[in-house]
Amino acid sequence: MATGLNNLATVLRDTNRLAEAELLMRRGLTILLRFAAATGHQHPNLDAGLGNWLSVLDAMGQSHDQMRAAMAAVQQEVARGG
Repeated sequence: MATGLNNLATVLRDTNRLAEAELLMRRGLTILLRFAAATGHQHPNLDAGLGNWLSVLDAMGQSHDQMRAAMAAVQQEVARGG
């Protein structure tokens, strides 16, 4: 599921639909982080998913502080199980 979301998000990113791409990439990243939390093992696609999401945030003009805050929000969501 996470890979499919990332692939669709990449198409959206490439067609300059950044807000839509960001939502799907964030959802895919959340799935990969939940996998890691549940299994104790990093999913092989986690680094790529994180990098893709951060690249979209950068393309949207977000600062490094905004990206850190967004990552913290994703981590909190995963921790709460939401």
